[in-house]
Amino acid sequence: MKLIRVIPNHHQIAASNRALQFGDGHFTTIKVQNHQILLWPYHKKRLLDANKRLAFPHLDIKRLEKTLQDIAKAQSDVIVKILICRGESQRGYAFSDDMQSVALIYTSDLNEKLFSYPDGIALISLHTQIARQPLLAGIKHCNRLEQILIKKELTDKQQKDGLVFDTDGFLIETSLANIFVQINENWLTPDLSESGVAGVQRAFTLNKIKNIERRKIHQTEVAAIQAAVISNALIGWVSVASIDGRMLNQKQSQDFIQGCYA
Repeated sequence: MKLIRVIPNHHQIAASNRALQFGDGHFTTIKVQNHQILLWPYHKKRLLDANKRLAFPHLDIKRLEKTLQDIAKAQSDVIVKILICRGESQRGYAFSDDMQSVALIYTSDLNEKLFSYPDGIALISLHTQIARQPLLAGIKHCNRLEQILIKKELTDKQQKDGLVFDTDGFLIETSLANIFVQINENWLTPDLSESGVAGVQRAFTLNKIKNIERRKIHQTEVAAIQAAVISNALIGWVSVASIDGRMLNQKQSQDFIQGCYA
């Protein structure tokens, strides 16, 4: 495995890199706070699972972990993105068995204000849908054109975040996070077996709170949502204040969040 610590404004990545050419890569984004690498066991599992499912070359996870520890030791609060590329090739989708993977390490400042929603977050239902593809479902891969179009819709509508549905009308996630919803007093989270990203904060939450049901939630059920919480590795958990202008029960969502901290 080739490891590159990315330096802003420096040319370090080959033009033949397969992540650049084909989106042939996967990644995870890690929060380092008070010199601690948060949720590292979950990030580690995500990287190894994606590597196996995508048939990538061997991933030197111990070397990655040592690099992360060095960063966390040197910097108290930072965001670290690890992007794993299959390697380099001149042309064509095919890849050889002896290809060497490339690990790119990006760091950026952690600005807590960017991830703070003290009054909760307002969501709208988005029209831009994401495709169903079980082979890639759950993986945070580098083919993110759908998310770019989703962000464009939000920008055009001057909104921060919204509900994302698949092409069959089932709720999958929001533009920036996984989601947990309360319907008929029960907490649910979307089934991600056919599309979407299975986040590390979602995995932590499902391990913490055992009675959350994973099932398909159709767009027609949105009106029945009583409370909701979104989550990812950078924002933690955030209460949803409203969906499509309809106010939700934030006491229920705050109770849910407190249960995650317990």
